[in-house]
Amino acid sequence: MIRPNQKLRIIVGGLVGQFPLGGVAWDYFHYVLGLHELGHDVYYHEDTWVWPFHPGLRYATDDPAYTVDFFQGFFRKYAPQLEKKWHYVLCHEKHFGMSKDEFRDIAQSADIFLNVSGACFVPNELGPRCIKVFLDTDPGYNQIMLNEKFAWSQNVERWCDLVANHDRHLTYAENIYGEDCLVPRLKYDWRPTRCVVTLPEWSSARDASPPDDAALTTVMTWDWFKGPLTFNGVEYFGKSTEFEKFLD
Repeated sequence: MIRPNQKLRIIVGGLVGQFPLGGVAWDYFHYVLGLHELGHDVYYHEDTWVWPFHPGLRYATDDPAYTVDFFQGFFRKYAPQLEKKWHYVLCHEKHFGMSKDEFRDIAQSADIFLNVSGACFVPNELGPRCIKVFLDTDPGYNQIMLNEKFAWSQNVERWCDLVANHDRHLTYAENIYGEDCLVPRLKYDWRPTRCVVTLPEWSSARDASPPDDAALTTVMTWDWFKGPLTFNGVEYFGKSTEFEKFLD
């Protein structure tokens, strides 16, 4: 039983090393920094069993050097007090940041494993009292995928089993229990939540307004569905389709 205001040992799982890019990094590291600011003992862990993408080469590589440098640079700049508290595993085999033994000791005594986006394999080293939390950051897409299990999605059955192997399920879908919500809820007890943003790191962006003629930008991908995303006879799309309205 977790008590209110209890200081917890929390492991945040993500895929920053898989895609070492600014938007992806903040998607996950906001949780690391925010929970740390609240006084918890926080660690970042990543084990996705996927080769890391190299932004300079623009393809995945078996060399993790860029990813490791990215981790080191991020924590050195934004959270030097957490510089020894990240653990990246390359394809289940090679360990960077914390050693395999160091991470095992932390995982065995962890209170919460917060799997942001469900991107990470659940560590086998977690102790029996650790609460495993799946955080749905792509509502709609994830629930439809869980319901339909499209064959075009690689390892979809394994991912669905991974989602089920969590004790709690959070979602950004605040209206998921609304009568007008079309998202399938399935068997999960979804708990709506909101994105975490650690404001000090965004002070320059917060204090400066963009010019009126500034270009439209995004920190995430325009279109990443590998096949048709359909539910109840309706096909859903990524940002690229909506962007066509603004081409001129």
